[in-house]
Amino acid sequence: MEKHSLTLLTETNRDSAVVWRLIESSLRESCVLRAEGREIEALVILQKQLPALIREWSAGCGRSTESCRSTLRKLFTKAQEQVAAAVLTRRLVLSSLPTERPLRGTLPGVQLIRRIPLTDINGMLDALHDAECAEISRGRFSMSSTVTPFLGAA
Repeated sequence: MEKHSLTLLTETNRDSAVVWRLIESSLRESCVLRAEGREIEALVILQKQLPALIREWSAGCGRSTESCRSTLRKLFTKAQEQVAAAVLTRRLVLSSLPTERPLRGTLPGVQLIRRIPLTDINGMLDALHDAECAEISRGRFSMSSTVTPFLGAA
């Protein structure tokens, strides 16, 4: 009899853990949606999906109401902080990238003149090799160590 109740407790806890992971991912998704300005989609999660999941988790986790509330508050705070940090990181990364595309031919490198199908790898390598040779002969391109292995494969 005791073994059966222990099995039921374990199954209840496992179900509760699955529901908890759904709550975590749904909450995180709603925070991301809000950060992206997709308020309506975030509200659908916050007002329709999360309440049912929270009720299910609260009923099956075996904790007191106050313990559940405290755990949920911590989760909400953590998710909001994580998304805020991710948004800040994204903003910093994007601000460090160049905002303008360089004009064609201003970067060192090779511009291929002919179009080659994506499936024609040998043709691409041949065209790259020809273009590099033309640039070298004009004195406008010096081969770097990252290009040399490709030439050996052609």
